[in-house]
Amino acid sequence: MAQTHRHHLRRFGFSSTAIYNNMSTTNTHFGKKKRRTCNSNKLRLATKKMSMCGWLWILSTMMIFVSSHSHSHSHLHDSCENKQILAPEVLQPYRLADKTQDSPDSFRLKFALPEGRQYLGNDPILPTCIKIEYKHSEDDDVPAVGKSYSPISHPSAAGYFELLVKAYPYEPGGTSGVGAYLCNLNKGDSIMAALKAPRRMHGAPTILDRNWSHLGFIAGGTGIAPLVQLIYIILDDDSNKSIIKVLIIDRMEEDILMKDTLDQLARDYPDRFSVTYSLTGVKEEDINTNPTAGTDISIYEYGRGSIEMAKRALPPPTHSLSAGEQTMIFVCGRDGFVETWAGSVGRAPPSADGKKGNKIQGPLMGFLADAGYDASEVFKY
Repeated sequence: MAQTHRHHLRRFGFSSTAIYNNMSTTNTHFGKKKRRTCNSNKLRLATKKMSMCGWLWILSTMMIFVSSHSHSHSHLHDSCENKQILAPEVLQPYRLADKTQDSPDSFRLKFALPEGRQYLGNDPILPTCIKIEYKHSEDDDVPAVGKSYSPISHPSAAGYFELLVKAYPYEPGGTSGVGAYLCNLNKGDSIMAALKAPRRMHGAPTILDRNWSHLGFIAGGTGIAPLVQLIYIILDDDSNKSIIKVLIIDRMEEDILMKDTLDQLARDYPDRFSVTYSLTGVKEEDINTNPTAGTDISIYEYGRGSIEMAKRALPPPTHSLSAGEQTMIFVCGRDGFVETWAGSVGRAPPSADGKKGNKIQGPLMGFLADAGYDASEVFKY
């Protein structure tokens, strides 16, 4: 402390040695009293100047600190802005974290979410759907195409989502090239995608708390993907006791997607979940002699569908159930498949920006109408 005081005194032209010596009571020719008065005045002046210097030093230090803190805060703010978390609805990159083959021409693709995002969607119990953009050519005149995919993972999957994709080749004017593009990705590659608005199923986007005690799912090919997500949501909810029946229609047994997963669900929930597979690429008599048919948990049918198949593989219409019970059937697949089972899906007029209009369920037709179901208990997914 004494060294600090002496430093400030020297800045104002005072020798600390002289000051402290002058405070001595040693006799000189000035006289004892006069010497004390002179030394006292000099000391007060030095102390006053030193105090002013001290305050100036404190103020300058504070200003440097505030400036430095402000700069640091500004730098941190800029850093946060650079790492801003984009809303799921904004087109952004998703990195491929894992890839496994599910059939000869389809893959399960697991994508990591961007840093700071926990779920793909905004609500971990609402079904999700994303739109992927892709350009098959680097030519500026070639527009990007977009294709929608519903994940097969539960919406509450933390840090990732998983897609089931079939490698449809590119066709001019179509969107099928997106499938081939995705299946050719390597780990570490990224796609550009954006979350779509929740799909409303007969007035609401949720499948829970709908009083549907019996649920049927009809899928053709990759149509099983969005239905699997719905199934996961239902089975994961402890309060839901719905009975679930799934009917999958494919050409050959090796074309059946996610068969191991579906068979495992049938084992895990024997009182609630059952699945039937119908093959269209083999003769009916071959089904009965197929070494895998009828074994383990699998149930097989033959053909594209019929009223009788609907009655065997799906829950009955609501009017055949006990009071208070209700059936809901979901149908998903390519346009022709959906039309065969439930009638075609229409579209509202295009929006002002040229985007396709919303899907319209349209009248119930096909096998389900013939089997006695009502339009209110069927949803064309």
